Amino acid sequence: MKSLEEEFKKIKSKLDIIGKKIKTLNSDFTSLGKFFKISERNWYKFKGHCYYYSTNLTDWFTAENNCRKIGGYLVKINEKAENEALSTNRPLKKEHYWIGLTDLTEGQYRWIHDQTKATYLPWYSGYGALGTKHNCVMFHRQLAQWADYLCEYKWRYICERNHCF
Repeated sequence: MKSLEEEFKKIKSKLDIIGKKIKTLNSDFTSLGKFFKISERNWYKFKGHCYYYSTNLTDWFTAENNCRKIGGYLVKINEKAENEALSTNRPLKKEHYWIGLTDLTEGQYRWIHDQTKATYLPWYSGYGALGTKHNCVMFHRQLAQWADYLCEYKWRYICERNHCF
């Protein structure tokens, strides 16, 4: 009889552990569900990637961090078609938007996402080589062209994700 009671206690203990794990999973799934409901409504889809246009103003480094928090990174633009699509779909055409390009090592423009060198560089006239203080790149207002600028300026930003839901 004692052996049966001990087995019962072991099973009850294991069930309690399973119950706690289920509660934790339920809480995690609830949080994830809220995250996706919030973040999915403002994403733009293009060629299998998703892009988010922020509504808040922030410096370049905070923009990158904010993109990471929502499962992405500051946008990496590889070609003219992507650049044109992103420019055309910006909700606020007269605003600057940070992108994920930087030359923290002067003159070597690299994408923050994977550190690859940029090969497509549609600079706004007079930009692209403004010196050691202009290290972060943004879309220049309503144009599909870029400008290197001071990283601490606060503008909107574009995040990218490699997967869409």
